[in-house]
Amino acid sequence: MVGLQINQTKTKTLRINQKSNTEVNINNKTIANVEEFSYLGAKLSTQGGTDDDIEERIVKARNCFKSLNKIWRSSNMTLKIKINLYRSLVRSVLLYGSETWKLTMKQTKRLDVFQNKCLRIIMRIFWPNTMSNDTLLRKTNLTSINEVIKMRRWRFTGHILRMDTNEIPHVALTWAPEGSRRRGRPRLTWRRMMEKERDEAGWASWPEARDSALDRRRWKTRLKALCAPGH
Repeated sequence: MVGLQINQTKTKTLRINQKSNTEVNINNKTIANVEEFSYLGAKLSTQGGTDDDIEERIVKARNCFKSLNKIWRSSNMTLKIKINLYRSLVRSVLLYGSETWKLTMKQTKRLDVFQNKCLRIIMRIFWPNTMSNDTLLRKTNLTSINEVIKMRRWRFTGHILRMDTNEIPHVALTWAPEGSRRRGRPRLTWRRMMEKERDEAGWASWPEARDSALDRRRWKTRLKALCAPGH
């Protein structure tokens, strides 16, 4: 690298394979190994998964929401404007990088609970007044977090499928590992999750899905059906 140097004091390593204890050295100085760190706004940990990252996003989104309390309490602003602000300022923080999350039902519920709580505050629905979650979403013209993330995942997947087949993201998505895997239930990964959704959508393989993705209008139509409520 010409003109570039690694800052040894700011550089950390994170070991995914716990069986390995190889140290990383730069100029005869060992780089510290850590359990977790933030990278480009996402939280990475040795455990993998998305729990830490999701909790980090919820904390940041909650702080953002609280900083706008004067707006949510304002009687001079329409509900439509408030919801637009929530969508662009709060939900965008909450779902940053969510297209790469592998979500469990528990994590999805956690995100939905946060959004519904925010919407009830915006609409000034407090106990003993109640409103169902479905009615809440309908009145605010919003969709559930699960639907939003699913659409983001598939838009992201469409970008990958339209890449040249030799590009690393495309290879990582479509690569079929050889050999046999260990016994037991396979660990949930983002790719396994996407393969399951792909099969449910009616695509038998990634090349078949790529044919759809190359036609952007056709792809957009398929995604609307795939990410509709109840799918």
